[in-house]
Amino acid sequence: MVALNKIGVYAIALIAGAIILGIIFGPSQIFSIVKGSSSNLSQLVPNVSAMVGIDEQGSSDVIVPEANIQKFKNLNNAIETMKGKKQCVSNYGGFTNLGGTSIEIGLSEKSLVAWLMQDGRKSNHSFKIEDLKPCVIAGSEEITENFYEKYENKPFKNDIKGYFASVDRIKIKEDDRTGCLADTRFMLPGYSDDIVNDECDNLEDGGKLFTPDGKYICFFPTNFETDADEDGLENSFVQGLQIDECT
Repeated sequence: MVALNKIGVYAIALIAGAIILGIIFGPSQIFSIVKGSSSNLSQLVPNVSAMVGIDEQGSSDVIVPEANIQKFKNLNNAIETMKGKKQCVSNYGGFTNLGGTSIEIGLSEKSLVAWLMQDGRKSNHSFKIEDLKPCVIAGSEEITENFYEKYENKPFKNDIKGYFASVDRIKIKEDDRTGCLADTRFMLPGYSDDIVNDECDNLEDGGKLFTPDGKYICFFPTNFETDADEDGLENSFVQGLQIDECT
C-alpha cells in the first residue's frame, strides 16, 4: 500500500510538472521535455553566458599569433600596475598589426575581464582583475573637454569633475572598413554609430591608459582633427600627455 501511495504521489508530481511546462513553453514542447532530454531543455532556456560572452569558455583550439599574445600580456601587466593608484598613466605598448586578432574587455560583476579572439572565435587567453572597471575618455563632448581642460597644462586643475565615462564593453580590432587605413579600430558595443564607433584608426593613443582613482582603467579613443569631441581626444594630445606614470 505504501508503495502504491508513493507511485500515486510521483504520478501527480509528473502531471503537475507537465502542466507547468505546458504553460511556460507551449504544448508543442511538452513531449520533448517529458522524454527527459536535457539538450532539448537547454535549447529552450536562453544561455545567458553565451549571450553575454564574458564568462563563456575559450578554446585551446583557437591559435593566436604569438606577437599578439605578448601585446595582450603587456596590457594585463600595465593594468595591474594601476590598481590602487590615482591620477596616473601606464603604457601597454599599443595595439598595431592585429590581423585577425581582436581584444575584448568587459565588466563581470566587480571585475575587469579581458580575452583574446581570433577570427571571431574566443581563445583561452584571458585575464580578470577584481575591483576594477573599464572606462573611456570619450562618449560626449563634455567629458573630453573636461579632461582636456583638466590636463592640458600643469598644474592640473583638480576641481574639474566628469572627465571619464564608465563602460561595460570595449572591442579592439584591425580596422578593415573601406576607406580606413587597416590600422586599429576602437569600438564601444552598445553605443550609437556616431559616437566613437564611426571613427577610422581611432586608437592612436601612444599605448597609454589612465586611471583617475585606481578603480577605473580608462582607454583613450582618438581623433585626428579636434582637441576634444564625443569620439575622443586628438591623438597628438594623448601621446603628449604629461601625467605621471603609475609606479
